[in-house]
This record gives sequence, structure tokens and C-alpha cells, in this order.
Amino acid sequence: MLAGNPHPYTSVVGHSYGTTVAANAVTTLNHYVQSVVFLASAGVEQNIASVDALHVDGGEQHVYASQSSHDDVADAGRGLSGRKDPRDNSFRARRFSSEGDPEHNLQTTDGHDPIGYGTDNGSLFNPHATKGHGYLDRDTEALRNTAAASLGLDRRINGGTSIPGTGKKQ
Repeated sequence: MLAGNPHPYTSVVGHSYGTTVAANAVTTLNHYVQSVVFLASAGVEQNIASVDALHVDGGEQHVYASQSSHDDVADAGRGLSGRKDPRDNSFRARRFSSEGDPEHNLQTTDGHDPIGYGTDNGSLFNPHATKGHGYLDRDTEALRNTAAASLGLDRRINGGTSIPGTGKKQ
């Protein structure tokens, strides 16, 4: 039993356009999932007004979003598509950091990729995260927080999360 849930704990994690696909899918489920994490979102469709449209047990308390300040690709994806940012207060997802935390030996995410590669961030037309600094690379704050959110272990999210709809830390 995880986080007080006697049933299997089902989480959905999406990265980039995968967040768009995940949001669409989770609005049409017959059975609810226990958590959803949006990383570096290319945006959710405008007709998905808030976390209330998602079939998630506990609603906004178990929908999370994060994007590194070093990731301009996700911003461009949302800007070009007209989709909404799940980190917006009106969407009401809980936000957590992907910025890194040297005190806890957690690396920053320095680009858009789930798994970083190379020794530089690429170019204007081919940007990427460097080796060890993608959203899902070992020892990144993004991976630690994604894992905690995915497992319903909110107290293990490094730095905490924002209060849904306010942006203020809990």
C-alpha cells in the first residue's frame, strides 16, 4: 500500500509533447490514475481548462508540473502551438523545481532533453541538455522530484511544491 492507496498506484509522466498526449489521454480514462507529472510541457490543449478535467484521484493535489529555467524549447513549443502551460496558476498543477540543489548534490536540468548528452548545449537550431543534466538523468533534482511525485511521496519532493492556483510554496 503506497501513500494510503490499497490499489495499484498508477502514475503518468509526460515530457514535452508527451505532456499534451498524456493530458488528452487522462481526460478520457474510465478509471482514475493516482498522479500525473508534466515535464517541460509543450502545453495542454485549451479545452482542458484545469486539473479538474483530468481523471486523477485527489485532483489538483496529485497533478504536478516542472520546467527548468534553462529550457527554452518547451516555451517555444507552447508559443507556436497556442497550448497552455500546465504551470500557470489557472491550471492549478503543483509545481516543483528542476533547477538543481547543490546542498543535496542534485544537478540542474540545463536543456530540454529527458536524457542529456554531449559536453555543450548544442546550437540555436539543435539545443539539448548536456550529459547528466536532462530531466530524467540520474542525480538531477527533476528526476528525484518526478519519482517522488509519481509515487505519491509528496514529502520527498525536494524544495516542496507550490500550492495549486497560487504559486506559493507549501
